Amino acid sequence: MTEELLMLDSTTGDGKAEIVMDYIISYTLRSSANSDMPKFKKAARAILFKLLDVKEEGQEIVSVKVWKQWRQIDLTVEVILRKNGVEKKYAILIEDKYYTAPHDNQLARYKEIFDSYYSDEFQKRYVLITAIYPGDKNFDRCYSNVARDGFTVYSLNELLPVTQGHTESDIFNQFWLTDWH
Repeated sequence: MTEELLMLDSTTGDGKAEIVMDYIISYTLRSSANSDMPKFKKAARAILFKLLDVKEEGQEIVSVKVWKQWRQIDLTVEVILRKNGVEKKYAILIEDKYYTAPHDNQLARYKEIFDSYYSDEFQKRYVLITAIYPGDKNFDRCYSNVARDGFTVYSLNELLPVTQGHTESDIFNQFWLTDWH
């Protein structure tokens, strides 16, 4: 794995990896609606629909808006989909973790903030994205209690769509296909 190239800061050694994850996940999700690069857009759409837990077929993405660090939540995503002339609104709370576990009742607090802001007009999803792979001895230790807070856990590798090679986005290719494949 070449994650040291993208995820590590040579001056401190810690890399602020979760900031990089925030940026690239945000970029990927926003591109699912707005990219003019067909292979990249297809891959980005696959990731978005997996996070929404919605079948992609026949869905038009009307808009995707992403906020980073709103009220300390890593990513807050609003999505509007249209199918057969009917629009549906979704809100996704995304917490990402590089090689750490949630702490200090973090997920429950963020969910409460998120739920108090988003009305029932939105279908809500709560997601934790991690760099730790299922099967790794730390996966269960770090994330065994996440479901009790209503969150679905995905490793970066689980989100990666099956692609026919690299996309037109070098940023996407480096992060999703080189570092996490």
